[in-house]
Amino acid sequence: MKGTRVFGRSSTYPVGPKRHLPLHSIWVVLLCVFGLLGHPIGLPAAGDKPVLELIGPGDALVLAGPDGKIILQKNVNTPLIPASTLKLLSALAVMDTLGRGHRFETHFYAGPGNTTVKIKGFGAPLLISEVVADMATQVLEAASRNGVEIRSLFVDDTHFAKPIAIPGTTSSSEPYDAPVGAFCVNFNTVNYRVVDNTVLSAEPQTPLLPFAEDLIRLQDAGRGGRIVLAHENNVVALYGAHLFSYFLTQNLAAGIDPVGMAPVNTQTDTLMLVCRSPFTLTELVKKMMAFSNNFIANQLVIAAGAKKYGAPGTLTKAVRLMESYCLEKLALKDFTLVEGSGISRQNRFTALALLRIVEEFEPHHDLLRHQDGEYFKTGTLKGVSTRVGYIRRPAGGLYRFVVVVNTPGRSAVRIKRALRGYLTQNDYP
Repeated sequence: MKGTRVFGRSSTYPVGPKRHLPLHSIWVVLLCVFGLLGHPIGLPAAGDKPVLELIGPGDALVLAGPDGKIILQKNVNTPLIPASTLKLLSALAVMDTLGRGHRFETHFYAGPGNTTVKIKGFGAPLLISEVVADMATQVLEAASRNGVEIRSLFVDDTHFAKPIAIPGTTSSSEPYDAPVGAFCVNFNTVNYRVVDNTVLSAEPQTPLLPFAEDLIRLQDAGRGGRIVLAHENNVVALYGAHLFSYFLTQNLAAGIDPVGMAPVNTQTDTLMLVCRSPFTLTELVKKMMAFSNNFIANQLVIAAGAKKYGAPGTLTKAVRLMESYCLEKLALKDFTLVEGSGISRQNRFTALALLRIVEEFEPHHDLLRHQDGEYFKTGTLKGVSTRVGYIRRPAGGLYRFVVVVNTPGRSAVRIKRALRGYLTQNDYP
């Protein structure tokens, strides 16, 4: 959105005889006016220049008071890369669509003959090992109640289209490059260590499955660390299926075979159990913000897009959801969106647009990281350093700020510290 410069209003007065005030009277009037206004428009308050000098031509800054009035600004209409500060917008659009108390569901069906269980995923982003183990216990109890003897296990991941390519991600082994999907466990990663040429799990709550060990050895297990799963050959969904199978068979007399992929057929399959996530959407957003998790961010916006525009979830529907929120709820116009986590350098927002997002997010500011009276979200890409949030002053008010640095070598942290010093130096309450 392009900001609007506000100039002083002009008025037309009747023309009369020219009268001149004595010089000392003019000084008295000016002093009175300056005293009433505090920091007159157009005249810098103490400390303006050192702060604004930190902002290069490829950077932007805006600081607003609790009343919304802009205190400091520079380059506020320049479209820049927001990086992970975009997650505030994603959170707003998703909470508006799903509701803060929303809990993701995973459905379990009994197949024909009561010997098969099918898992249908709906994009739950936090199916970690502990959650999977608890769900397996619930499935066993439901199977017992319904007379189901689990001999085979299949996954239905059709609620999301696949594969979904997120602009900005690569095929690296970094967790932030993990793919999204309708049924994903442990962020689509496997954490392992190598001891005496033996591959071991690096997490006590997660078993090292033979399925995962084969994948690790294919990717050179000598280093230890993490591998990121891919959608090729259904690896993402099958790893989740094998992890469920492991926890199920801990309490079964026989193993489960086969473990594979199969869509739910509502004509022949019976819904046996609905497991709701132990985490509300609010809790998911807080975790997303704390760890700046790109996987969670895009899982959320794609799931919300599927909710609003129908399954399967796609990146196009996710972006459409966010764009609609910008246009209809925030009245923003000039921006570029290609995904929901901020990992893409194609995303573009002005500082004024980001300030509008920060303003709307203020009722949820406690979901952000909190340190020394500041609630904030950072963003980092190569040559990009961003920071948005709220600075709480002694009187309790929240001062909204946006710092977008797209100049390599410059630091958003340094600029934020200068902002705090500016507020203190000028006795803002």
